[in-house]
Amino acid sequence: MSRMLNKLSLASRRLGIFIAPAVVTLATVALAPSSTDAQAQFSCTQIIGYSTTNTWFPAAEAQLDSTRWQLLWENGGAAWLWADPGYSGWGKGPDSPCTHDSRSPDRIVMDVATNVYTTDVAQLERDIRNVIATIRLKYPSVRQIMLQPEHGGPNHTTCPWASAPFGVVRATYNHPTIEAAIGRVVGGDIVRGPDPLVRTCSDFADSIGHVTPTGATALGTSNGRFYAGSAPPPPSAMPTAAARTPTPLPTVAPRTPTPTPGGSGGSSLSLNGTSAYAPAPDAADVDAVGDWTFEAWFKDETPGGYDHPRTRIATKGDTATNTEVPLFVDITSNQLWVGRRAGGNYQVLGASLAGVTANAWHHMAATFRASTFQVTLYLDGVQVAQGTGSTATAGNSAPVSIGRNGGTTPNFWRGKLDDVRLWNVVRSATDIQGSFRTEFASSPAGLVANWRFREGTGSTAADTAGAPQNATLLGGAGWSTDSPIASGPICPCSLWASTATPEVASHTDTQPVELGVKFRSDIAGSVTGIRFFKGPSNTGLHTANLWTADGTRLATATFTGESATGWQQVTFASPVRINPNTTYIASYFAPRGGYARDLGYFSASGVDRSPLHAPASNLSGGNGVYRYGSASGFPTTTYQSTNYWVDVLFAP
Repeated sequence: MSRMLNKLSLASRRLGIFIAPAVVTLATVALAPSSTDAQAQFSCTQIIGYSTTNTWFPAAEAQLDSTRWQLLWENGGAAWLWADPGYSGWGKGPDSPCTHDSRSPDRIVMDVATNVYTTDVAQLERDIRNVIATIRLKYPSVRQIMLQPEHGGPNHTTCPWASAPFGVVRATYNHPTIEAAIGRVVGGDIVRGPDPLVRTCSDFADSIGHVTPTGATALGTSNGRFYAGSAPPPPSAMPTAAARTPTPLPTVAPRTPTPTPGGSGGSSLSLNGTSAYAPAPDAADVDAVGDWTFEAWFKDETPGGYDHPRTRIATKGDTATNTEVPLFVDITSNQLWVGRRAGGNYQVLGASLAGVTANAWHHMAATFRASTFQVTLYLDGVQVAQGTGSTATAGNSAPVSIGRNGGTTPNFWRGKLDDVRLWNVVRSATDIQGSFRTEFASSPAGLVANWRFREGTGSTAADTAGAPQNATLLGGAGWSTDSPIASGPICPCSLWASTATPEVASHTDTQPVELGVKFRSDIAGSVTGIRFFKGPSNTGLHTANLWTADGTRLATATFTGESATGWQQVTFASPVRINPNTTYIASYFAPRGGYARDLGYFSASGVDRSPLHAPASNLSGGNGVYRYGSASGFPTTTYQSTNYWVDVLFAP
């Protein structure tokens, strides 16, 4: 929906583009000469891209009839950003507009890029399909969409860059993954573009993948010849993403997980970022050489947010000197990382923190399965990355260092940590989601270490699980009463904190519409009411509804005494009992539109705020639902996994 909610007569045709075609593997990727129609067949071709696209476009245009070509670009223009119809790039005028028809191009060339290291083909495929949907919205007369990947390294190899997160240029790392995602989408009027590669790694100007003037000229000339139909490159065999080491994991589409305010659990560990940490002695049960799960609450108080040099949440050993390090967790350059070192080789997994509230409490968890070397990373109870390593580690005899890397390169943590847990089992997503907001009254099976930091005084943090390996506060480490841990769910419960706010408070759509969210509860209880976030244009009389999954209305109520903006809530005349693990829909009727929205919010993950859950679209048949009409009704239609900021009030 969102920006499309204007009774689109083409809705059914556009929805059809989300049906996935047969998967094309990397080994079968080929560039067919038929993908380049002669440029004269199109009155205006628009290239859409990012900053590097702008650098090579002049050289490409020199090979073409420039009156039929134009460029639309924006700094940092990753594919998932162009998928949003409200993205700033769409508001810019094109460079060198077509003289034949600059109003509505009939062919689009999309320079597909992403702004994180990734091997997640499925996520990129979703991003590309969403971009295609938005292109069709913007240009209904488009007759062909050509997809080309962000440029790669010479012969599809990666290019080294010492200061980069993985020691390689990001564009060269991502290139095969983008190629594979494009291969899943092409068909019909969606065709493959050129396969741009730099000639030499010296063509790169930085670790991101921006190119030097010489590199830009070479790329543009090659691309221009392809567009002109004179030089389609031959098929190329490309390495698979799985063959690379280290292997970063997929990153979710950006959204803001709900931060948890300080709770009533007592105290937390406070660290100054320069000298403070809390080591716990080595012992067999904390060696982490088999299956393990690591959990911790963290509050990063580094000024400026998460985009900073490495700061360690915890390490078993010293990654600078130990060739065997079974576990380390840190935040570096706006990403959350978990990793291992085996035989001197690093195996790491990362997830972007773009859009995640800084200077706020969040929970992380990571699991490692020794039989398959699979690592899974969670943020605030939601899986955000998963991947597989290839080597076992023998472990080490070093302490568990909480708040720093052990040894010569300390990477001290600045902020607070709480309820640090180490298990000798692989916990499931359900296990993690069900217990991370509360402390354990007694140690469950498999919990081998648990530093709860409840002391609030002194220099010792007790390990309350397994054979105790108490941590010692050193270097100025202290205590804080700021803690995310509560003694149990605080209810009435809701999906979002009252401090949570939408990306867009009031959409420009003014049509009457019912907006809703699918949700479920882990436990039986009662829905006592509905709430929604109101923007300044969302006026008129609002009505709340609770529905079963098949459309039976269970309760309704009218909002009264609303404020001009912010969260509004209404209580039902009688609480409505609901069953555990059963899907329901909470909705409200907005008679004049103006609703709040976050495009793509449910595309990669849902909301998990125990005991309530709003599942991701791929697990719920689409989440974020709506229905147009002059009166309230059951909402069933979805658009690009948009969150319309409808919430539920629940009591166990």
